[in-house]
Amino acid sequence: MSLLGGLLGLAHDLRPPPPVAQPDLVIDPQYLDFGEVWETKEQVIRLPVRNTTTHAIHISEFQTGCDCQPVEPKSLTIPAGETRDICLTLEKENRPERVGQLRQIRIEIRPVVNGKPAATWTIHGTIRPLIQTNMPAMMFSDSNRVGQPPVSRTLNVKFHTPGSPSVKLVPEVAAVEVRPGASAIEWKVTVSPRTDRTAGPFRAVLTIANLSDNAPVASLDLPVDGVLLEADR
Repeated sequence: MSLLGGLLGLAHDLRPPPPVAQPDLVIDPQYLDFGEVWETKEQVIRLPVRNTTTHAIHISEFQTGCDCQPVEPKSLTIPAGETRDICLTLEKENRPERVGQLRQIRIEIRPVVNGKPAATWTIHGTIRPLIQTNMPAMMFSDSNRVGQPPVSRTLNVKFHTPGSPSVKLVPEVAAVEVRPGASAIEWKVTVSPRTDRTAGPFRAVLTIANLSDNAPVASLDLPVDGVLLEADR
């Protein structure tokens, strides 16, 4: 009897597992990874949401955890077995610490049905800036002193297409030099604070533009910040 029970138990263990229930709302995996995209003024992607059930589903809202990453429409009803698109804003604005930088994006969307999250979709990918720099700002701290040779900093700049660089510093608290880099889309911008002026803090905005036929293809603004120390006595 124990042998028979063991065989029956083994047969039971060998049965295929029950099928996994399919979620009511689905975004197919190929849409969750948006890959690498160039930054645009409005960084929006479209996502198809599919209702896998035999009845209509009303989504009252989409939660993303941040107002800076809204979903449109804010609510919708998807008929049974049909698909509706939603639009997700990846970035509403580019924060100062991200200027000129590659941005790794990861956003969780939760559709709310009957007062509860019905699913969690993780959207991920990379935003590549049209003008890429090796730092989001040029910070000199207190490295310069009145009457002394300037302590310079060099910014590595990479354009998304070949063009001519246009560089402007406002106000002109430093000298700016532009040199070609390793390729037709790479440049080096050296900023040397002026030390022939009154000591004190200085701030400016460095505007870099990629020009094609004398028209800007892309531009960005980087802060320049530091303190000019008193002369040695």
